Amino acid sequence: MLDCSNDSVIQYCRILLTIGQSSANTSASFLLTYGRELVSAPPNEDQRNKLVASAEIFGGVSRSLLKFSVFHQTSKIWEETLLPFLDEAVQKMPTAFIAAYFDAIRYGIHHLPPTLFQPLLTWCVSKVQGKLLHTLSFRDSLASVFNMKYDVSGTLWQHENNNYDFDDGGKMADRFALQSKYLLLAQAVLIELDSDDDIGAVFMKPW
Repeated sequence: MLDCSNDSVIQYCRILLTIGQSSANTSASFLLTYGRELVSAPPNEDQRNKLVASAEIFGGVSRSLLKFSVFHQTSKIWEETLLPFLDEAVQKMPTAFIAAYFDAIRYGIHHLPPTLFQPLLTWCVSKVQGKLLHTLSFRDSLASVFNMKYDVSGTLWQHENNNYDFDDGGKMADRFALQSKYLLLAQAVLIELDSDDDIGAVFMKPW
């Protein structure tokens, strides 16, 4: 979905790297604000382009900021700039287009030392765990309220009355969809963990 070999994501990164760290930090803030507008695009004929553009902005901004950073600044960059954007974007991004952020994350951290993106991995894992615990709690609540039983594996349900609120089932489906997004992004981080140990890799161009 995101052509990281020949796309505007590379241009975002190059521009920010060219103008220097101080100016890049300011410009990155404006770009991410615009990215928030794009990821909130309503369904229309141009929605796909806007959603992908928001991912391209994130990929270019994240890589340039991480390339500029030193170790003690990394956590601050993630926690104050990148993760708040990603947290908002993932929830708004339709599942059909979340692969754009999969590619953007890979571009942003490609061939960088794991210490530079450890906060991202921690964030992904915490999001998955949080949604899983919430889903299990929700399932137990349904079993109590609607007098429903499930087997040991938790996969088969037995309903002892027919007063099930299907709206609650829809909410559970939404939680599963959001959890699947976080799992996909975690996969992108894990893939890049395997490519960080090349000699001199930090100085190589992504893709």
